[in-house]
Amino acid sequence: MPVDRDPGSLNVRSLNPDSKEIPMPTDIHTQNQNSFKAALEARRAVLDAMPEGHIQRPVRLDLIGASETVISTLRGLTDDVRIELVAEYGDRVTNVLDGLETDVRAARQADAELATKEESADVGALHEEVMAMYERLLTDATSLVHRGFLPKERLAAPRDLKSYQGTLQSLLWVIEIFRDVWPSVASETPVKTADLDRADDLASRMADALGKKQHGALRAVALETRTRAFSYLVRQYEELRRMVTFVRWFEGDFDKIVPSLYAGRGQRKPKVVDVEDDVSTDDEEELTSVPGPVPNNGGPAFSS
Repeated sequence: MPVDRDPGSLNVRSLNPDSKEIPMPTDIHTQNQNSFKAALEARRAVLDAMPEGHIQRPVRLDLIGASETVISTLRGLTDDVRIELVAEYGDRVTNVLDGLETDVRAARQADAELATKEESADVGALHEEVMAMYERLLTDATSLVHRGFLPKERLAAPRDLKSYQGTLQSLLWVIEIFRDVWPSVASETPVKTADLDRADDLASRMADALGKKQHGALRAVALETRTRAFSYLVRQYEELRRMVTFVRWFEGDFDKIVPSLYAGRGQRKPKVVDVEDDVSTDDEEELTSVPGPVPNNGGPAFSS
């Protein structure tokens, strides 16, 4: 049943004055990082409690494009449409409208957090660089031993080159040797301080890549959060789309007011027709919009 309230008292930006949602600036790109983090935290409990049947696996939409569509739709909702929605659905649509902007920020933050968990470099390729650097420095250190500038005992330690971690430790070991004796060998070796700095940087990148590889569980958690956040955003937007379709069915403009996030996906492009040809041919493609939900012929309002 429609909620009994005075539509004239409604304000487009204050349909729910008691809402605890985070205010959103006019342009999503102007928001600071903290607002996105706060949005994800505000949705954390809801996302964790989502039933499996509500989760898209895999996500089949572009997150950036979908979120921009949601924001554009919210910005374009007119006062008249909002009034119709509230008159029909009351607090139910108010909660959806108030929450969608936070849902967008939560999904975008989850996407950003997943990106930070991705490996920035291939461990195998880095290992080859580490091995090449190690062998070069070891060759120069061996030359210093042969010429009496470095005690041979310094190169007597056992070295493990059969694993990523072992090769990394071997590189760090030979760098340390050069650092320790540098004042006395600087003029006797082709190695430069810049070479040692590059070796340190390479070792740091290798250590970081190994750390990410060893903590794959963190990426799995971030991926799950992103999947849930995006799925929740899509479900909430589709809920709004169903409501708009119901109240604007006879006007026929629901697809313009709340366009489908899937519009254009999987549809074939129309053939080019000469503008001077007024006669359509049988093989021309007919463009159709992505249909919204079919109304229930006067029955009760849509329910999720």
